[in-house]
Amino acid sequence: MPISDSNDFALLTGNSNPELSKRIAERLGTSLAPGTVQKFADGEVRCEFDADAVSGKHCYLIQPTCRPVNDSLMELVTMISACRRAGALSVTVVSPYYGYAR
Repeated sequence: MPISDSNDFALLTGNSNPELSKRIAERLGTSLAPGTVQKFADGEVRCEFDADAVSGKHCYLIQPTCRPVNDSLMELVTMISACRRAGALSVTVVSPYYGYAR
């Protein structure tokens, strides 16, 4: 069943499990917002989301913290920061697996 008004939210994904994110978007009848999540040559995370796709919207970040756990978690923190800097109305993390939950 498609979401009635997909203009008020954005689905975003990191590199941890992009296939899961695509399947969630398909199930909701929408698509993933455009963005870039990469690593610089020195290993730092670079995250950039299109302000038009994020600004004034409720953002849902789909990012499990599977192996490598610390890299996935740092990527998630950087994604949250990028959404806030791009003007997101709210940021909600959807993490089907949280590595530090023990």
